[in-house]
Amino acid sequence: MNWYHLSNESQIDSPSLLVYKDRVAANIEQMIDLAGGPDWLFVHVKTNKTPEIVQLMLQAGISKFKCATVAEAEMVCNAGGKFLLIAHQLVGPKIERLLKLRQKYPDVHISSLIDNVETAQQTNDLFAQYHQRRCF
Repeated sequence: MNWYHLSNESQIDSPSLLVYKDRVAANIEQMIDLAGGPDWLFVHVKTNKTPEIVQLMLQAGISKFKCATVAEAEMVCNAGGKFLLIAHQLVGPKIERLLKLRQKYPDVHISSLIDNVETAQQTNDLFAQYHQRRCF
């Protein structure tokens, strides 16, 4: 039987997410080996979007995560991540959502890219209003 076949296929609801933990763990170890150690990795979570996989990475020593959305950042924080980068500029209500995330997880290093002065000022002003340190 191939590793990807299920022995209980008729009992699995569809659609379902199937995770082959041994394969994921092997891939994580291969990433670490190729990079020369976990400290060299800054893993983007947009491909897995799964807290259990983030936790496997944390257990393997990976500590830095890149996110495409605030929702992914929330997921990483909930999974126990302590260092993350939101890899694009947040605008409008997303800045407020980032502020709430900072308030909920004050011990997590959260950064967000900023590419213009206006957005930097809006972010600074909002964070200062709530006595929070900036996230960029």
